[in-house]
Amino acid sequence: MTSRRTTIALLLVGGAGVLLVCALQWVSATVDVLSGVSTRTFTATGSEVVPQASPLAVVVIAGALAVLAVRGWVRQALGVLLALIGLLLAVAIVGFGINRRVDAGAETLIDLQVRPWWVLAAVFALIVIVSGIVCAVSSRRWPSMGSRYERQGTSRAQSRSPWEVLDAGDDPTAAPDPDPGPAPA
Repeated sequence: MTSRRTTIALLLVGGAGVLLVCALQWVSATVDVLSGVSTRTFTATGSEVVPQASPLAVVVIAGALAVLAVRGWVRQALGVLLALIGLLLAVAIVGFGINRRVDAGAETLIDLQVRPWWVLAAVFALIVIVSGIVCAVSSRRWPSMGSRYERQGTSRAQSRSPWEVLDAGDDPTAAPDPDPGPAPA
């Protein structure tokens, strides 16, 4: 049985890892300018070659924090959603790693070099997938935030302290009416 803290920590690590690794330079190449007259260097970060990775990583981080606030079937559905987002991340990142296609506009890239950062990003996406599945499967048994965050109903049988009476907007010094009787017409 995996603990709630471990699962949420792994979701945060996976989302933040993808976000940070996508900020690194993944691709460098030489660009032929004016048909061999001149060349320049072309570089691209992970966010540029896999543009959906960074926004999805932010969603994973927000979803990991939302796991703390929800409970029951909503928490399980959120775990499934996070696992699917991790799968989308992994497919996009591994798809780039296999195809190595870079959109450089109308420029011709020569000597394309892809750094292995995409592999690390794929590992972080795999962490998100596994943590999302664990959240979906075992989150029913996790404790919720607690009843102290929920509104408590008041009963007439309970005696209230003067501070609670003041908080409710009543005058604690006023004597209660012993026999309210029928309302005047």
